[in-house]
Amino acid sequence: ARKSSADAGSPPSVSAGRPTSSSRARASRPAGGRGAGAKASSYYRVVDGVRYDRKVLEDCEASVNDDGVIDLNEARRVVADVLDGPRREQGRGVKSAVTDCELATLRYAQSRFEWTEEAKAWVFGNKGVVASVEAGNDAPLDETRNAKREDDAGVGVVENAEDDEDDDAEDDEDDDAEDDEDD
Repeated sequence: ARKSSADAGSPPSVSAGRPTSSSRARASRPAGGRGAGAKASSYYRVVDGVRYDRKVLEDCEASVNDDGVIDLNEARRVVADVLDGPRREQGRGVKSAVTDCELATLRYAQSRFEWTEEAKAWVFGNKGVVASVEAGNDAPLDETRNAKREDDAGVGVVENAEDDEDDDAEDDEDDDAEDDEDD
């Protein structure tokens, strides 16, 4: 049989009844593309066609799983997730460590999850994190970034333990004062 000039440079076609190596590989994978218990590896999670920061959403989900709400400490952890990159020029025209995708993720999280009033004000208020970042002012967020590093290193745990000891000492003094009144 003669080939037409359009077929001259094209590779031979695969018969419809014969599976290709890529179709065999797809068939051997479990449904969903990952093994049981495998963690998602993409930096992004796509929701309704919009890319969001996966880590931020996972931290929000973990925060609401314990008590149904994101409190101030959990909000600081979430914000620390968006401060994970270097400062560079962003599409919104400012130099910031927070990408446009991360800002969109925070806005999505605001509508998707329940936040305490204190956490909501700190992140989304007029002088909150989002407003500062949108204005290109990351400086106030350096405290949050440093607190996250200390928390990861276990520094904050020691400080909290000392605070608890001080509270216990005050409680003991109160108990002693009550005992003196009883005498």
